[in-house]
Amino acid sequence: MRILLPSSNFRAQVWSNQIGSFVEIESDVIEQKHWQKNGQQFVDYEMFLKTFIEPDEVLLVKVVRNLTDDRAAEEKEEPKEAVERVHNLQIQGVSEKGEVLFQYSNKEQNLTQTFGVNLKKYIAHQVLDMDHVFRDADMYQGTEVKLQLERSEGGLLFMPDYKTPLPQQFSEVNQDVIYQKGNMLEQWTIIYDKSNEERAMLKVLFSEHFKGLIEFDVELNTIPISDDQGKDITVNWKMFNGFNPKGQFWTDSNALEMQPRQITNYSQILQDYTQFLPKDQPTYKNMSRNFYPVDSAIAMRDFQDNSSIQVTILNDRPQGGSADLSSPSTIELMQHRRVLMTDEYGASTGVNETDRDGKGVRVRAKYFMQIFDTKKGRSLQREQQLNIQQPPLYFFAFDYKRTPKPKVSNKKDQQLSTTFAKELGAGLHANSTYRLFPLGRNEVLVRFENLADAFDIVNE
Repeated sequence: MRILLPSSNFRAQVWSNQIGSFVEIESDVIEQKHWQKNGQQFVDYEMFLKTFIEPDEVLLVKVVRNLTDDRAAEEKEEPKEAVERVHNLQIQGVSEKGEVLFQYSNKEQNLTQTFGVNLKKYIAHQVLDMDHVFRDADMYQGTEVKLQLERSEGGLLFMPDYKTPLPQQFSEVNQDVIYQKGNMLEQWTIIYDKSNEERAMLKVLFSEHFKGLIEFDVELNTIPISDDQGKDITVNWKMFNGFNPKGQFWTDSNALEMQPRQITNYSQILQDYTQFLPKDQPTYKNMSRNFYPVDSAIAMRDFQDNSSIQVTILNDRPQGGSADLSSPSTIELMQHRRVLMTDEYGASTGVNETDRDGKGVRVRAKYFMQIFDTKKGRSLQREQQLNIQQPPLYFFAFDYKRTPKPKVSNKKDQQLSTTFAKELGAGLHANSTYRLFPLGRNEVLVRFENLADAFDIVNE
């Protein structure tokens, strides 16, 4: 659980039915930086709680302001004995190409994998005179004018510019990555800032309690269009250590079965225009035609000899994505786009969403990465997918007062209601879920759903 707070001087308590009062629980308060529309930064705080909630249970959490300064209290605390961890994440620096490098290790699986995370942008293809395209397109066959008159990128069409089909670096990475460590959680804050207003915050969160998952919280500020140029912003994860997916990856089908994908070369459809296209790199047709819808997850596997490593990225909303396309061994997901032209397929406008001040909207998204050995570990994809799709519901009471009630003399019905949910879910696998639908008095419809497929349970 996590709760936003105005300062770090808070602690958490949860209600205990056994004791009949609130009890202290372990928590971390981490400082969070954000960009404002005007380019200034502001700070708030996020509390992370270590607790457990049964299905269909209500948990009371009390956030209490400390009477003393946190720092003074922390200095008085005796250092805790270091516990050997199974999962570890360490930052390795920033590469020449702007990737912030991390090394993940799993002692149980004897696995070590280096990866880099980065933000990039595609330059959208734009044609100003659509009438001219339809009127005189045939006469320009075999010439560069034909490429210049290609249909513009719009709301329904992803089309990079033919001269620059590969994504470019988005903004500039601040080499000084901010590191914070609490009792349970580690966080790295990566700041992207450039004079042309390309700004973003990328936060990497890691904890032993995440069971090997790595969380990425990406906050994109307004996409600048002062150059009258549309752009598509992607989040990129590049695998190192010789990781080789050989152009193959998997994406989900409406958050259900994982479907195999293979990078396809569409350069032959442009064989008459090779002299006008950039050399030794994919064409713009290859980029757009190898993007697939990603509703919940995208994955790729290492096909090196004696390797069975898989990396899975889960997102919290439908996006376009691909892998091993713009850069080898790289997964990319499109978080936001600001398109100024129409593609003539749908609406007569682009995708230029703004707020009440006329600024482009800011977009925040979360991603979760799992790196594991398919022969030694199991996939957490469906389990985390359920956590994303069915998060806890928060209700706040700022003037909470508990009114004591007389004890219930007959606890039989109360005991049945509390044990019902536990027994119902006791036999379910982590890939499964259930839903309850009341139909009438003493009548409940229970619907079970198994999300596992052959791709998820390769080692089960």
